[in-house]
Amino acid sequence: ENRQFREEQYRVRRDQDYAEDLAREAELSTLLKAQFEEAAALETRRWKDAEAARALERKRKQEKMVAEVAREMVALAVRCAEYRERSDALVPRKEYREWVS
Repeated sequence: ENRQFREEQYRVRRDQDYAEDLAREAELSTLLKAQFEEAAALETRRWKDAEAARALERKRKQEKMVAEVAREMVALAVRCAEYRERSDALVPRKEYREWVS
Protein backbone atom coordinates (compact mmCIF):
# COMPACT_ATOMS: atom_id res chain seq x y z
CA GLU A 1 0.00 0.00 0.00
CA ASN A 2 2.81 2.42 0.88
CA ARG A 3 4.66 1.38 -2.25
CA GLN A 4 1.61 1.97 -4.43
CA PHE A 5 1.18 5.40 -2.87
CA ARG A 6 4.82 6.33 -3.66
CA GLU A 7 4.53 5.00 -7.19
CA GLU A 8 1.36 7.02 -7.64
CA GLN A 9 3.17 10.13 -6.40
CA TYR A 10 6.06 9.45 -8.78
CA ARG A 11 3.68 8.96 -11.69
CA VAL A 12 1.82 12.19 -10.88
CA ARG A 13 5.14 14.06 -10.56
CA ARG A 14 6.37 12.64 -13.91
CA ASP A 15 3.11 13.68 -15.57
CA GLN A 16 3.40 17.18 -14.10
CA ASP A 17 7.03 17.48 -15.20
CA TYR A 18 6.11 16.30 -18.68
CA ALA A 19 3.24 18.81 -18.91
CA GLU A 20 5.53 21.60 -17.68
CA ASP A 21 8.17 20.62 -20.24
CA LEU A 22 5.58 20.67 -23.01
CA ALA A 23 4.35 24.08 -21.90
CA ARG A 24 7.92 25.43 -21.78
CA GLU A 25 8.68 24.00 -25.21
CA ALA A 26 5.50 25.51 -26.64
CA GLU A 27 6.34 28.92 -25.17
CA LEU A 28 9.92 28.73 -26.45
CA SER A 29 8.70 27.62 -29.87
CA THR A 30 6.26 30.54 -30.04
CA LEU A 31 9.00 32.97 -29.03
CA LEU A 32 11.45 31.57 -31.60
CA LYS A 33 8.80 31.67 -34.31
CA ALA A 34 8.03 35.33 -33.54
CA GLN A 35 11.74 36.18 -33.60
CA PHE A 36 12.20 34.35 -36.91
CA GLU A 37 9.22 36.10 -38.49
CA GLU A 38 10.52 39.48 -37.33
CA ALA A 39 13.99 38.75 -38.71
CA ALA A 40 12.49 37.51 -41.98
CA ALA A 41 10.35 40.65 -42.31
CA LEU A 42 13.39 42.84 -41.63
CA GLU A 43 15.47 40.94 -44.20
CA THR A 44 12.66 41.19 -46.76
CA ARG A 45 12.40 44.94 -46.15
CA ARG A 46 16.17 45.32 -46.56
CA TRP A 47 16.11 43.29 -49.76
CA LYS A 48 13.26 45.36 -51.19
CA ASP A 49 15.07 48.59 -50.30
CA ALA A 50 18.26 47.34 -51.92
CA GLU A 51 16.33 46.23 -55.01
CA ALA A 52 14.67 49.65 -55.25
CA ALA A 53 18.07 51.33 -54.95
CA ARG A 54 19.49 49.10 -57.70
CA ALA A 55 16.51 49.85 -59.95
CA LEU A 56 16.93 53.59 -59.34
CA GLU A 57 20.65 53.35 -60.14
CA ARG A 58 19.89 51.47 -63.38
CA LYS A 59 17.31 54.08 -64.33
CA ARG A 60 19.74 56.95 -63.68
CA LYS A 61 22.46 55.21 -65.66
CA GLN A 62 20.11 54.67 -68.61
CA GLU A 63 18.88 58.25 -68.46
CA LYS A 64 22.46 59.48 -68.46
CA MET A 65 23.32 57.30 -71.46
CA VAL A 66 20.22 58.41 -73.39
CA ALA A 67 20.98 62.07 -72.68
CA GLU A 68 24.57 61.60 -73.88
CA VAL A 69 23.44 59.88 -77.09
CA ALA A 70 20.88 62.63 -77.70
CA ARG A 71 23.56 65.31 -77.21
CA GLU A 72 25.87 63.53 -79.64
CA MET A 73 23.09 63.24 -82.24
CA VAL A 74 22.20 66.92 -81.91
CA ALA A 75 25.88 67.88 -82.20
CA LEU A 76 26.22 65.74 -85.33
CA ALA A 77 23.07 67.25 -86.84
CA VAL A 78 24.32 70.78 -86.11
CA ARG A 79 27.69 69.95 -87.63
CA CYS A 80 26.04 68.55 -90.77
CA ALA A 81 23.78 71.60 -91.02
CA GLU A 82 26.74 73.97 -90.70
CA TYR A 83 28.65 72.07 -93.39
CA ARG A 84 25.63 72.12 -95.67
CA GLU A 85 25.15 75.84 -95.04
CA ARG A 86 28.77 76.60 -95.96
CA SER A 87 29.16 74.35 -98.97
CA ASP A 88 25.57 73.94 -100.10
CA ALA A 89 26.25 70.22 -100.65
CA LEU A 90 25.88 66.96 -98.74
CA VAL A 91 28.62 65.93 -96.34
CA PRO A 92 31.00 63.50 -98.07
CA ARG A 93 30.80 59.96 -96.72
CA LYS A 94 34.43 59.85 -95.68
CA GLU A 95 34.11 63.02 -93.63
CA TYR A 96 30.76 61.90 -92.16
CA ARG A 97 32.29 58.60 -91.04
CA GLU A 98 35.14 60.46 -89.36
CA TRP A 99 32.65 62.61 -87.49
CA VAL A 100 30.58 59.61 -86.39
CA SER A 101 33.48 57.46 -85.20
